[in-house]
Amino acid sequence: MGTWVQEQWKQIRGHVKFEIIKWIVLGGIPAMIPFAIHLIQGARHAPQQDLKGSIILGCLIFSSLMLVWVMLRLESRLRTIPVSINPSLPPPLATSPQEIGAKLAALPASPKPVDLRGEISELFFYKENNVMGLPSHTYILMKVQVVNHGPVEATISRTGLQVSIGELCLTCDLVNPIPDLWQIKRRDDRYVNIVDIYTLIDPCLGAKSSDETYPTAIPRTGWLAFKFHSQENIEFPNAEFSLILIDSLGGEHRIRREPQLYVKKGDIVAIPVQPVSKET
Repeated sequence: MGTWVQEQWKQIRGHVKFEIIKWIVLGGIPAMIPFAIHLIQGARHAPQQDLKGSIILGCLIFSSLMLVWVMLRLESRLRTIPVSINPSLPPPLATSPQEIGAKLAALPASPKPVDLRGEISELFFYKENNVMGLPSHTYILMKVQVVNHGPVEATISRTGLQVSIGELCLTCDLVNPIPDLWQIKRRDDRYVNIVDIYTLIDPCLGAKSSDETYPTAIPRTGWLAFKFHSQENIEFPNAEFSLILIDSLGGEHRIRREPQLYVKKGDIVAIPVQPVSKET
């Protein structure tokens, strides 16, 4: 009971004090008029009330009324001042999910510990002979450059490839190791006659992932090969290639080659031809 009385008094304390002061001033002025007249006349050594004493008394009453009016205006203004204008107070928190989502989206994203990015610079395709209409493998060979933009050094534990052609989406398996007999056959444009150049597929990425660390800001370039089963010959005129890399910390990274016209620059050959040059 005592606690409830204290809480109620805290809520009405300011209003009660103000009302008491107001009624003391307004109600006490008429009661104090005879006593004030007696004091004024005594100070002037006047035997009875005259015009000058009334003027002095009127000035005192007017001053008291003005004081009350000023107090009323000040109290009214203090009641209307909002708390939010205080610059030291923080802004109100968002309550709706939309406002919370917008504020979170505006916050700067924290950097990934491992952030693998890169580019698919070259693509080559190789189709196995289709025997009696049975499904066979189609191989995709690509040259990739990978750079770690994160602060933590890591390795690549798993690799995958997705190929999207319109509504068709193919999931390819990694070929590891790349066959030793594979070489890239290109035409040498420096000659009018047909002159072929054979280059080794080297270096190969993913042969031993524990040896391939990716420190910060140091690019690594190499070859990766993938395969998928198909019964028909699939062309890649405007395909999108998405290379999926899983680092040793479990993070997933994607290197995309946007849909674009594929220009054939060579063939994969599987014959033991002595290479003329070695591409790095």
